[in-house]
Amino acid sequence: MRYLVSLAIIIIAQAGAAWATGDLNTARPGAAFATIEAESAAACERLCADDTLCMAWNFHANSCELKAVVPPAVAQEGVMGQGHPALDG
Repeated sequence: MRYLVSLAIIIIAQAGAAWATGDLNTARPGAAFATIEAESAAACERLCADDTLCMAWNFHANSCELKAVVPPAVAQEGVMGQGHPALDG
């Protein structure tokens, strides 16, 4: 049983790491359930990863938008955004 729990933790950690970097100049407009001040895109990503509702995020000018769905990506200068790869169409 301990082996299965350890394996599950490793798999979950790897799944989270798979979407560890945002896409520069890519926004996912709409569907924000929260907008929070963040120091960096990495901090925004951590906020999303720590929130069970969050499936995507945008970061621009110290503003982090958390999204409960993965909106389609669009090009937008100066924005970094990412959606969970398993849900990204």
